[in-house]
Amino acid sequence: MPDDVLERLFGELAGTDLPVPAPAAVVARGRQRRRRARGQFVASTAAVVALLGIAVSELAASHPLAQSPAGRSRPSTVCAAAPDPALTSELQRTLPTTGQAGITPIALSADGSTAYVLTTPDRNFHGIAAESVATGAIIRMIEVLPASDDGAIGGLAPDGDLIWFNVHSTYGGENSDTTAMQLWSPRTRTVTTLEPAGQHGGALSAPVFFGGLAAWEQADGSTREIVVANLRTGVANVIARGPVLAPVFVGDALLWPVGLPPAGRDSHLVAVRADRLPALVPVAVPPALRAAGHASLIASADGQTAYISADLTGLFYSRALAEPARLVLRLPQGDTFGAGPPTLGPGYLGWMTAGAASYVASTSSLAAATLTDGRTTSGAVLAAGSFVVATSSPDPKQGSWRLSVLSGATIERMTCAPGGRIGR
Repeated sequence: MPDDVLERLFGELAGTDLPVPAPAAVVARGRQRRRRARGQFVASTAAVVALLGIAVSELAASHPLAQSPAGRSRPSTVCAAAPDPALTSELQRTLPTTGQAGITPIALSADGSTAYVLTTPDRNFHGIAAESVATGAIIRMIEVLPASDDGAIGGLAPDGDLIWFNVHSTYGGENSDTTAMQLWSPRTRTVTTLEPAGQHGGALSAPVFFGGLAAWEQADGSTREIVVANLRTGVANVIARGPVLAPVFVGDALLWPVGLPPAGRDSHLVAVRADRLPALVPVAVPPALRAAGHASLIASADGQTAYISADLTGLFYSRALAEPARLVLRLPQGDTFGAGPPTLGPGYLGWMTAGAASYVASTSSLAAATLTDGRTTSGAVLAAGSFVVATSSPDPKQGSWRLSVLSGATIERMTCAPGGRIGR
């Protein structure tokens, strides 16, 4: 992203009352993170967040506790999980990555057997590859990348297409930029670029999927856009321009936030019918998000919705589109969530904190387990369909990262420990 865009975004943020750090502090932290774990999932996420210059505004207060159809009270807040042998066992079964450097998880196959990663297994290859979760063996080399491309963010479409963009370092690693969105098909085994005709921009958010469509935010010069691509034809269309933020499919609608400070007080969510894209047919924002205002850190999967409050201290969650999201976790004073949306999938809800700790919680019991401890100082969680890819490291400076694949079903079965408490 050009420097003038970053300056403009920081200038807009500086004109608000939001708790946003000074640009110099953001840049400094970004540099430190890239130095600590260049090429890793955490560093990739931090780099894209820095490029986005995410601007969030204040969310509405929490909602009353909802009741289940059977009349039983659902858990109202996140609790500390009781020790779970099944989860412990899955965490201990790590992806064999001996000999691989700079491995960054991008996506996981539907059956959990194949991981799509950015990796450097030897001096002859650095790039995107598919590898066995069981053995760590490279199954297929998908795309060779320059050494400066040290991060990748993406996802797997419902039909198995891998969609991602690369993050590459510039000026000796002091800054980062991104590429256009890429598509690799396991049927054709070719890589193509998904970009509107005549553009040469950089993707700014991970792709989200609905049927044969993918949507994301990208920059075309100094303009930010919402792009929708038909994965069957490869045609990409711009459906919105201006002060837009990352889109998300929520049920049968595509939503995205509009408005940045100082116009943030008038910001709102736009919702259109997903089955009519790229045509824009407005629909009402689902009840799960009607109180979210101009929230930008939103995730949705299988009818569930979660988002993070503007001050990055509150986590809101809804089990169904018709159920307004409610506050389920408020972090202790001095702690904040990482500047990215929650991790959400069947049976699980995950998040990261600014201190690089990572957590997963059961969406049935709201029992949460910490995936980082005294031996692992950094961690991240990546939603991958029915699974969660958890990364952790005792020493990010040395690139000693562990990758584990956790089953959503295992996470969902977790229960609260007596008197267990997380947050406040």
